[in-house]
Formats: sequence, structure tokens, C-alpha cells
Amino acid sequence: LTDGEILWQRPLLGVGAGALLTLLTLDEDHIFFTSAQLWMLDKHTGRLLWYAFPPDARDGAVYLSPVAVGQDHMVVVGSEQVYGLTRP
Repeated sequence: LTDGEILWQRPLLGVGAGALLTLLTLDEDHIFFTSAQLWMLDKHTGRLLWYAFPPDARDGAVYLSPVAVGQDHMVVVGSEQVYGLTRP
């Protein structure tokens, strides 16, 4: 991106203003991040590919770390636990 042109944009379901306080994780085709949910977007179009509540999110756990992403798995750090998850 050399000139700051917006390539795509999308609303984040259930995320209020200022609620996205995490770093993004990118691979060749995807963007991963956390808010109240775990998210995976298509990096080229912004299309929502997957989102879900991480473990314990409904119990008030906070997820502010970047999502570590491997070929078949993800790791996310909550306020009280570290979780290894299968990748969607």
C-alpha cells in the first residue's frame, strides 16, 4: 500500500467503538485478531471467513493478545488461561 487507498472495509459485529485493542496476525491470505470473539477475515477482500467466542469469553475473560497462527492450530492468551485451538 503506497498511497493509503482503502482497499476494503467492514463492520465488526458486536464490537463497539474503541473495543478492538489487539494486534493483528497475518498469513498469506488471512487476518486473525481477537475482540470479544476470535476473527478470521480474507486479507484481500475483508470478507468474514470465520468468527467464534473463544473459551471462557462469555464468563468475562479478556482476550487482548495477538492470535498465534500455525498451519493447523492457533494459540490465544486469555486473562487467566492460554488456549491451543484447531485452526478453522
